[in-house]
Amino acid sequence: MLIQLVIFILIILLYKRYSDDTPIEITNTNNRRRFVIAVMVLFTLQSGLRNVAVGPDTYRYYYHFEQSILSSWTELISNMSSFLTEGEGKDPGYYIIQKIFGTIIPSYRLYLISVAIFFFYALGKTVLLFSSSNKEVLVSLALYQCLYYGFFSVTGIRQTLATGILLLSIPYVIDRNTLKFTMCIICAALIHKTALLFAPLYFFPQIKEGKKVILASFALIIPMSMFGAEIAQYLVMGSIFEQYADFLEQQDTAGAYVFTVYIIILGLLLFLTYNRIDEYDTKFSILICAISTAIILTPLTLIDPTNMRIINYYSIFGLFALPKCLSTLEYTTRMKICMLAFTFFAVYALLRVKPYAFFWEEMELGVNYGGGIISDSYLRY
Repeated sequence: MLIQLVIFILIILLYKRYSDDTPIEITNTNNRRRFVIAVMVLFTLQSGLRNVAVGPDTYRYYYHFEQSILSSWTELISNMSSFLTEGEGKDPGYYIIQKIFGTIIPSYRLYLISVAIFFFYALGKTVLLFSSSNKEVLVSLALYQCLYYGFFSVTGIRQTLATGILLLSIPYVIDRNTLKFTMCIICAALIHKTALLFAPLYFFPQIKEGKKVILASFALIIPMSMFGAEIAQYLVMGSIFEQYADFLEQQDTAGAYVFTVYIIILGLLLFLTYNRIDEYDTKFSILICAISTAIILTPLTLIDPTNMRIINYYSIFGLFALPKCLSTLEYTTRMKICMLAFTFFAVYALLRVKPYAFFWEEMELGVNYGGGIISDSYLRY
């Protein structure tokens, strides 16, 4: 809890340093850029310097890293060829990335730091792309620590890399650069196959009836809750996603209820503030359609909570949509809604924080790995 508390305190101090809370802030892009860069450095250190026992699979990824270094280039290239020609195998691009990195720098610690640098570079650029004030950035940062830290910062390294590439592809959607967007999708899919589900984003700017899209997403929640598993199984069977069919079988631990409430509230806020947001352009259309897609897919978490990995490709746009809605309400009501939201998310994140330790500290491994105390001194570097 201490490290999270320190981070939130530093975020507030940086906000005070780079924000004057006056209307001129909206056009002060240099201050906003400095604010975002400073906090992304904090998030990078938090993720990259974590003990390998932090998160459910950081330790498992250590063995993937070691195995990739020992794998032959012939084997890795053969796996890539089978994946491209026959759709067999799983995420061959990720193992090639590990092989290249591990051959040059055989250090899992530096690998974790590099992954964090890449992802938070992409996230920082996206925050700057969609935000128009430091207040919006402030809410985005707190929301990230509240809902997304547990995935992108401390677990799911493959999908973290893939998501970073997809975030960098968003400007190509805005500029209608089909070739560069397609190349980003392909590169991300070679790292994590589910990145292909991000492809529809390219068509979102063409959808202009935002309110109707939101209403349609709410209308589809009920049938998706009742028949979502059957629909998804029908779509994945016989496709390159068939290996994920197991995630469409009912699990006893299913149900991301807090997230479900959050995404529904976000959809309602977008609907209510739709006519008040002055920036109705390509970027706003992307936000509307992305959140609507996340609303439609959310019932899949009632089947298996790991389906959140699919929804995250679109729900991550909530980091930019919610601050936009709140800043609009704040301007209308003259209330400090953004600061209240930051406080709420910060407190919620602190109450839900899980054990954390830096790599030079000792920490107990999870039961999935047999327990025991570990630090980086136990690993081969």
